[in-house]
Amino acid sequence: MLQFNIPGFYDHFELNMYILKKAAEIDDFLKPEVKIHSVFGVFPFCVWDGGRNFLSYEQCTKEQIQYINRSYTELGVALRFVFTNPEIKEEHLHNRFCNMILRECNNGINEVVVNSPLLEQYIRENYPGYKIISSTTKRLNKTKVLDELEKDYFQVCLDYDLNKNKKLLEEIPMELRDKVEFLSNAICPAHCAYRKEHYSATGIAQLTYLRDGYSVCGRCGIRHSVNHPEKLGQGNNLTYEEMLEYNKMGYNYFKLEGRTLSSAAVLAQYLYYIVNPKYLFDTIEEAATIEGIFVNDKNGFFKGEVHETQSRPFVNIIP
Repeated sequence: MLQFNIPGFYDHFELNMYILKKAAEIDDFLKPEVKIHSVFGVFPFCVWDGGRNFLSYEQCTKEQIQYINRSYTELGVALRFVFTNPEIKEEHLHNRFCNMILRECNNGINEVVVNSPLLEQYIRENYPGYKIISSTTKRLNKTKVLDELEKDYFQVCLDYDLNKNKKLLEEIPMELRDKVEFLSNAICPAHCAYRKEHYSATGIAQLTYLRDGYSVCGRCGIRHSVNHPEKLGQGNNLTYEEMLEYNKMGYNYFKLEGRTLSSAAVLAQYLYYIVNPKYLFDTIEEAATIEGIFVNDKNGFFKGEVHETQSRPFVNIIP
């Protein structure tokens, strides 16, 4: 079984709800080998967030957090919080908004992705009900990945440069392969020299509300249009056929990047990776008629000021 971790429980809420509800209603809506395990992201604005910045968003209310958490839980899907800011200090651990999120969503199902050892220890001690995932943002090499898999993590997300290291994948003991997750469709170029520096700069920007730390992003060469046929499976990215091959080796978990992509681009990923081909046309046609799916693209490149077109009141999703 290919178990997917899909993007944007907040950013692509309407799209994800549509896909998950269709999967619940129609037995073969997803490909027969596919299951959606979790949806990753954060509730804005969260200083523990890492990997990407979402500073143009308005902050969620407690009622919105409760509603979104309940919506996914009722469908049997975990929220996976991306708390991977590598620049966390002691002073940030008691952030009221971040702690409120963990209190409200502490249901024994939800999960947390971590990078900072300091934040990881804090969450383990204060919120032991969460499954802990080691983040791809650590950029662990082959030796460190093998060590990491022996630790008390629910999963370890590989650095994407290891995705096609067949020698490593064959060396990982069979009993540990179910702990491995692949970042399957990264928009960053292979072997990016600035990737770890970018994560650090993004973390600083998150903590300083973009007053510092984000200038490095222009050097990293992020690629968009990851769904183009010429890019699927290129570099470190996996094709669906490669996922099936890895699944036969005992690897089950695959992450689809996309928090900063438009909902239309994310739907294109879903159509390629997870939706049964017999429903492709119906899915496109129906999704185009559902209010909210394609108007929530708030996450354009943020240049230091908030534009009205980048945000809409998220309260619209609450009945």
